[in-house]
Amino acid sequence: MAGSSRAALLEELRARVAPPGRTATLPFGIAAIDATLPRGGLGLAQGAVTRLLGPVPT
Repeated sequence: MAGSSRAALLEELRARVAPPGRTATLPFGIAAIDATLPRGGLGLAQGAVTRLLGPVPT
């Protein structure tokens, strides 16, 4: 995947999960997505979901 395509995918994911001006709380662990699904389940490098969305507040 080209760098610009990957950047567009990350921006689309960010917009879906946490639109600007809105805080999203997900009902599952972001770290679990990174740890259990191949390449984050999105064809991204391991840990990419956590880096994109940040750590989940506990």
